[in-house]
Amino acid sequence: MKQSILLLETDPQIIDQIIRNTRDHYDICVVHTLHEGVEAFSKQTFSIILASESLINSDYVSFFDRCSQTSISSDIIVLIEENNFQSSIDVMLKGASGLLVKPFFDDELRTTLRMTTLNKKHISVFKESLKKRLPKGMWDIVESMDEQSLKHPFEASHEPTFTSIFKQYMSKKKPTLLIVEDDPNLQDTYQVLLSKKYSVLFAKTGRDAIQLLDKHPLIEVALVDIGLPDMSGEDLVVSLKEKSPLLEVVVVSAFRDLDVVMYTIQNGASDFIPKPFIPSQLYLKIEKYLYRHRLKTSLLRYAESL
Repeated sequence: MKQSILLLETDPQIIDQIIRNTRDHYDICVVHTLHEGVEAFSKQTFSIILASESLINSDYVSFFDRCSQTSISSDIIVLIEENNFQSSIDVMLKGASGLLVKPFFDDELRTTLRMTTLNKKHISVFKESLKKRLPKGMWDIVESMDEQSLKHPFEASHEPTFTSIFKQYMSKKKPTLLIVEDDPNLQDTYQVLLSKKYSVLFAKTGRDAIQLLDKHPLIEVALVDIGLPDMSGEDLVVSLKEKSPLLEVVVVSAFRDLDVVMYTIQNGASDFIPKPFIPSQLYLKIEKYLYRHRLKTSLLRYAESL
């Protein structure tokens, strides 16, 4: 059975692009106004909702709430204008599952949709194992783990121990990132973009990356280039996840390597960033997975305290 997509969009070119890339694997319903969208998902369950930011920006909260009330399992991916960084942050804060920056390539669209399905399978295994160790009052927080949202779960928690643990992790001032990249020009780019906000460790090879993870177990997010001189990106992802199962690994790759990217995601990577990337894409991915790493770590520590 095909999965179903609800598309809220008015741009004919974007509509045509999405239909062309999804019709073989998804049933797609296209609407042109927020009112039509609300009516559509009140009558039918959709696996994925693709919504143009321009159609829902008047009331993100109401839109996301209506979607979740109708189908908790739906993933909401917002189509947002390029370089509109502040708006992207607003969407994350309100509870979107993911973002696609316009204009996007066909491969980027297809990969985002495939990754949405794979990530849901990966995180559901972790969530179910956590639920067995946590009281039912914490299950809503566990379910929020695969959302893009940056809202703090302790605001809805009545467990003071968990609240204390999570606040401690979220108060860290300079999270530690691992950048695995052998191109000196890209290393310089990362340094300029990230060093003020994050503590950044660089590795030029896969072996260097593994050694750095041994020395710095508090690394929370790793950005991994696919093309390394000493080992494949696929093998490095597997090795990093074996050493640190909670580590969030984001693969950085050109679109020509998408088969490799999908293999890494099947074997533990969380996401990918296409080359060349724009700064807002980089920041959004890092913030999303920093949040998820801290939430997972906090929940596990809380479970151990019971």
